[in-house]
Amino acid sequence: MADWLDYQTVALVVIFALGFGIVWWVLNVRGGASAGAATPNEWHEILGVRPDAPFDEVSRAYQALLARCAADKTAKPERAAVEWAFSMARRRHGLS
Repeated sequence: MADWLDYQTVALVVIFALGFGIVWWVLNVRGGASAGAATPNEWHEILGVRPDAPFDEVSRAYQALLARCAADKTAKPERAAVEWAFSMARRRHGLS
């Protein structure tokens, strides 16, 4: 057997692998959606419009959601989702 493959090296590799697995799991659990919040996958679901809605309707929905987020100071993640959805809508309508 190789000289570097002793019990200390194997123990270090096992400890590193377990630590990495724990950190990965914690980050994925914390990064996931909260239990009470539904996370739509499509931009039109976030903005509450049809996928084929004209851009003026999308813009009105975006402004209404921004006003609601501005009133609620704890809505930072929701505001980020709204901003993302509007950027996707602009891209879909050829405006970005």
